[in-house]
Amino acid sequence: MSILVEQIQSLAHQYVRSGSKENRRLQVGRMIKFAEFIEQTEQLHNLHEVGKRHVILFWKAHRDMAPKTANAYWLALCVIWQWSNKPGTPPKPNLFVQSGKNEKTITNQQPASDESGLAATVLNDAAVLPNLTDICLYLKRQRLNLNLTLKAVSQAIGISMETITDMESGNGQIRYADVASLSQFYVSLQNASQANPINEESSHE
Repeated sequence: MSILVEQIQSLAHQYVRSGSKENRRLQVGRMIKFAEFIEQTEQLHNLHEVGKRHVILFWKAHRDMAPKTANAYWLALCVIWQWSNKPGTPPKPNLFVQSGKNEKTITNQQPASDESGLAATVLNDAAVLPNLTDICLYLKRQRLNLNLTLKAVSQAIGISMETITDMESGNGQIRYADVASLSQFYVSLQNASQANPINEESSHE
């Protein structure tokens, strides 16, 4: 077994124990496939040696990868970045992976403060996910703006409070389906609130 694979499996024990175990096992498998790809041409001795150059080579070698699959790999690489204490995030696949005619990629992402734009990209099933930090900020801001507790959100959409906390903090592996469900839930509450404004004056008439 290679050094990188051993390190990934060692770090993955705690990672798999929290959050969605099935999804995290799949993500660990993607990390291992990425490490094996690197070691076909280069012998690294530590995950800290993995850099943007290796990620770009991986994307270029997998141009035929479906955008959703590429996005799943990118999220797995984000975990490696966190484990290695690297700043920022790894290069995104949308510049290297070919998109289908009916699929869209986000080439000019809106800043985190543009909540309406970010909501649209998160809810677009065909889109490549925005920056991980933007997603976390958006989800937490939406919950706080709606004055919702973690327990209330968890009971409403059937996602555990631990998973929601992971999604808001960026400390765990985020599932695209969970992000879409949570974002759509917040947007539906906002739309309902706007459609049924409370007329306080009517109570005095």
